[in-house]
Amino acid sequence: MMNHTEVLSHFKQHEVSSWRQRTLLEVDATFRQEREEWIAAFLNHFERWCSQLLEKQRRGEKGEIGYISYHLLRTRLQEKEAVYLVEGMDHTWWLDKQPYQGYYAVDWAFSSWMNCIQELRSAAQSYGGKIRDPQLEKIARNECEYFHRYVIELIRLAMPKAAKLDAYQQLQREEIFEVRVGEYMDHSVLVYKEDRRQRESEVVREWIRERQDNDYAYEAYERLDLSDEHVIGLDFRYSTFRKCHFKQIDMRLSMLVGTRWEDCVLHQADLSESLLHGACFDGSDMRGANLQKVVGGRSLEASTHWGMPSLDAVSFAHVDLRKANLSYADLPQANLSSADLSGGILHEVNLERAILCGANLSDTQMQGVNLRYADLRGADLTRANLEGADLTGALVERVVLPSVEWKRLQEGTKKWNTLY
Repeated sequence: MMNHTEVLSHFKQHEVSSWRQRTLLEVDATFRQEREEWIAAFLNHFERWCSQLLEKQRRGEKGEIGYISYHLLRTRLQEKEAVYLVEGMDHTWWLDKQPYQGYYAVDWAFSSWMNCIQELRSAAQSYGGKIRDPQLEKIARNECEYFHRYVIELIRLAMPKAAKLDAYQQLQREEIFEVRVGEYMDHSVLVYKEDRRQRESEVVREWIRERQDNDYAYEAYERLDLSDEHVIGLDFRYSTFRKCHFKQIDMRLSMLVGTRWEDCVLHQADLSESLLHGACFDGSDMRGANLQKVVGGRSLEASTHWGMPSLDAVSFAHVDLRKANLSYADLPQANLSSADLSGGILHEVNLERAILCGANLSDTQMQGVNLRYADLRGADLTRANLEGADLTGALVERVVLPSVEWKRLQEGTKKWNTLY
């Protein structure tokens, strides 16, 4: 016979855990399908809110903004109202006595959570009345944290677009400016940062050489030249790099999850064996870069078990990757649309379900590459070596190939073995 503590532990381990996995997998699938629409709704909210704040600044009722914070309101959530408090604050942050406030509705994130108590109450019936409603309410309060993570992720994804809105651009902002999402008067997560200070590259080099734990993540690196620097194994997660020159930089074994690279030069940079989940290199110059054994994206197997909402695919859209080495990289669902990979080495890369529309893959070494269900429409594969490549289910309309190979594709060939 289990005592009360053991009963509650068993209930959490089996019933609550099962409900969480089942529900969050559904939420995750919906998030990936609908997030562009939800991002658009956030942008509408953000533009309106910034416009209202801008009016207060123009009337002299509010000074420069150092922080915009989104706060989860648990009390309102328990009252079935899914809203976040948004506040614009000066450089003093929590000490700002007159923050500009508003609200952001997040029904999309918590609609499934709203049924938590009811569903767990049904599951608790088999425990002979030993699981009480106050305990279920406490469990539900704790479970809302998992749904809160999707709000964090959505605002993180939306902010690069939000930062280009006219109303936001006109706001008077501090040199160091942050957008954060978290609990009200409690822990919060940095999702966007600007640092417009004129930092000297040599000063930043010396700072990085100190190799201080946790100092380099969630940062904004702007207009820096760190070429030839050695930053092996450092944690830069969720940092943004803007107009930086990192030629021949050594960033092996680095944590680069969620990083954004805007107009950066990464000629012959070494990012091998780094974690790139959710990283975006769109438009950067990565000629000759070493990306061997990098990992980023979510495999089909991962979709059967919920982990976190930030294991997004890597984006190399429109990136210059000529003569880059991606051998043995694990990049399922990566976006390589219109990327130039000509002359590159892609031995046994996992590009399952990747987007390669319009990509230049001419003269590439792609032996053993996994292109199952990849989108290759309009790609140029002239003189590519695809020996042993797997193209099961790949979309190949308008692919540029020697005529003999094009004929084999049209006849339904699923796996190419020896190619021109």
